[in-house]
Amino acid sequence: TVTDPYCVGKRNSTWEKRFTTKDFIGYLSSKGFSSSSLTSEKLPYSQISRSTSYKIGRDSLAFSRMRNDLGLRSAFFTISSADGQVVIQGKGYGHGVGLCQIGAMEMAVRGMDYTAIINFYFKGVKIIPIEEVTNFFPDAKDVDVPVGEPVVVDTLQ
Repeated sequence: TVTDPYCVGKRNSTWEKRFTTKDFIGYLSSKGFSSSSLTSEKLPYSQISRSTSYKIGRDSLAFSRMRNDLGLRSAFFTISSADGQVVIQGKGYGHGVGLCQIGAMEMAVRGMDYTAIINFYFKGVKIIPIEEVTNFFPDAKDVDVPVGEPVVVDTLQ
């Protein structure tokens, strides 16, 4: 993960979704969580770095499943509980590979090319022509790779 000044404060860089505690406990129960473990005190969970599962006692549920089921923007989130509500706060909107799409577009608008953008997000990456890929993957010679025109971004909202 890189500190990303191009993404901070932009739309979708952080987000929040709220549920009543009753509805959230009902959701977890429907996924097989033991009712004895489902108290508002046990619901909070903090992801400091990416984790795969939300756990309470012996029960667990994949964050990716929660993302899909609850309509969340990312599987990277924390859960807090107070005043009869569960608050899910997250970061990003995507696949969790470390590239902020909004930040990358902002960099492009500022005139940075794709190599600068890729190298900003992914340290140590070497960009090579597709023809050189066949040196590493001989079977790739038989794969048609569509090549299109670059997308031009005029403005960001």
